Amino acid sequence: MKRFCASVCVGMLAVVCLVGCDSSPDTIKFDATNLTTAGNSMSKMTEGMTEDQRQVFMARASAVSVLLKPGGPDAAKGETLWRGIQGMTKREIEAKADELLPKQTAPAK
Repeated sequence: MKRFCASVCVGMLAVVCLVGCDSSPDTIKFDATNLTTAGNSMSKMTEGMTEDQRQVFMARASAVSVLLKPGGPDAAKGETLWRGIQGMTKREIEAKADELLPKQTAPAK
């Protein structure tokens, strides 16, 4: 009986870790504590993207960050650049970009 209980506890712990320890790009929260943590967050969020997708996401994320950070255009300097998106997930950043930024159309080929 003790082994059964121990097995159930270990199994439950594994499930909790799998559910709660998800670190996919969509669930990572942006850490703007400093430039290093911001860079690490951006790398994790853009993992699996093409270079073009990564550049678009970074441009939109930085624009949103500047718009949300108190201080306006001066917020785009050095250590404070990413503080406007502190704690946001990739999905939240994308949703905020859709809300705040003008819609862009694909260039004609």
